Amino acid sequence: MNETNEGWSKPWQGPLAEQAFVVFQARAGLASPRDKARQKPVMYAEILHYVLGNDNIDATRVADALASNLSNRRVFKQLLAQNRCAYAPREAHAQDTDEVSQRIGQGFNVQFKVAQSRPDQIYIILEIDYHNLVAADKPLILHISGDEDYQRMAFPAQIENKTQLIVASADPRLLSLRDLDTELSLV
Repeated sequence: MNETNEGWSKPWQGPLAEQAFVVFQARAGLASPRDKARQKPVMYAEILHYVLGNDNIDATRVADALASNLSNRRVFKQLLAQNRCAYAPREAHAQDTDEVSQRIGQGFNVQFKVAQSRPDQIYIILEIDYHNLVAADKPLILHISGDEDYQRMAFPAQIENKTQLIVASADPRLLSLRDLDTELSLV
């Protein structure tokens, strides 16, 4: 026997094994708080707050959970169907390289216009149909749902059935919004 494992019949039972165990336990304790927060389960109420557009939750954590957990995704889709006032389904499309200039849904449409003063910015104009009963004084939340990508955009309250945002042309939400293979839900 060697001196590091004196008195032990098997090498995995000696002081080296104990030291390795202590090192691995210490390493596990040093995991970043962000990793631990991502492992925390997402509750039903958090998904509801995400759907309604409340900012008192960690939206990134909820969106990540929706993309990775099927049961969370089912709850999200059910809550979205119950709370939305307008909807735009995925659209069948050929493999075009043209940019989409508008998306038309049931109860609203979305237009994209390049800002004249800054071509790297895009106006997203949301127009709500007149027959749609959306409160004029409350902000609107537009959910963009892809296969594994869930994002939302908060629009200010509408004026004469229109509201708009200006975003950078490289904004990932804009790219998802222009993707015809995503569903849009207005809450």
